[in-house]
Amino acid sequence: MKDLTVVGIDSRKEPISLAKTLKYTADLLIDSSHGVQAAVEQIKKLPKNNDFSGLDAVIIATGAIEAFDFGADLLRKHGTLVVVGQPSEKISFSFYQFIFRDIVVKGSLLSDAVTCQEMVDLVAAKGIEVKTKVFDRRRSSLTFRALSLMRLMRWWRNITNQR
Repeated sequence: MKDLTVVGIDSRKEPISLAKTLKYTADLLIDSSHGVQAAVEQIKKLPKNNDFSGLDAVIIATGAIEAFDFGADLLRKHGTLVVVGQPSEKISFSFYQFIFRDIVVKGSLLSDAVTCQEMVDLVAAKGIEVKTKVFDRRRSSLTFRALSLMRLMRWWRNITNQR
């Protein structure tokens, strides 16, 4: 399995700063308040992304409605958008996202009991820490709740493929 490039996105400086301190952080952290085009330009600067056509997958870990359009706009054709955040309003997309870009939207049942136990055992064995900080939730944002999990999943896949 190929190594994944992880991009963390938030509209606030505090979560981005916190994510930079994590042992397993994203390859790139982006401030979404600068817009989709600015995010694309930053992603293009990553190694392997000079011909950037979009992200393979986006995990939306916030309930902010704006995050769903932002994430969908960053997907490549046939990309996958995973819904983890639970907005109080309906999530809506333009028909363009489905018809002309053929994106897939998936729910987020994160694991069964066996997989969850494996993950907890792995976290304990490797000394992975979780840092929690409460931020102002009134401002819209893409949060990093899934960031450590994404990095852990990437690391776990790499280890399990070496067996």
